[in-house]
Amino acid sequence: MSSSPTALPCATLTVRCCRASRSTTTGSLCRASTRPARYDAVGQDYYSREDAETLCLPMIESAEALADVEAILALPTVDGLFVGPSDLSLSRGRGAYAKTEADFADLRRIAAAAKAAGKPWIMPAWSQAERDLSRTLGSAWQVTVDEYGALWTGIEAGLRA
Repeated sequence: MSSSPTALPCATLTVRCCRASRSTTTGSLCRASTRPARYDAVGQDYYSREDAETLCLPMIESAEALADVEAILALPTVDGLFVGPSDLSLSRGRGAYAKTEADFADLRRIAAAAKAAGKPWIMPAWSQAERDLSRTLGSAWQVTVDEYGALWTGIEAGLRA
């Protein structure tokens, strides 16, 4: 492949990464038997089913990825997007993600690109403001808690009981 890494760095990398999420002729995922296959030989139907059920959702977390968001979404192996607002804010020169209007403008651009491509996007929506914006912009899913946060909250509640 001949391309300038400064022209489409994220789209080019995304092509390689998303191919690794597929097993069939469009992908390069390792075809060794896995735990879900009980470490045994499997038929083509196994790979076809896994490909249909596995989503490739590149994270838009850099200025370069934001610049390439439409090209990334146009890739046939990309099923949608996941937003990385903290790293995106840092790479855009704004410092720590603070839910500013500039941060939210980036989120609006990502949402609009996903909508135009007819593909879903996922928002880590930790605060009410993020949940409201995410809902307004039509995110397919919101991540509102992670394993560590849930564990921490549960332990704190147990200690207070």
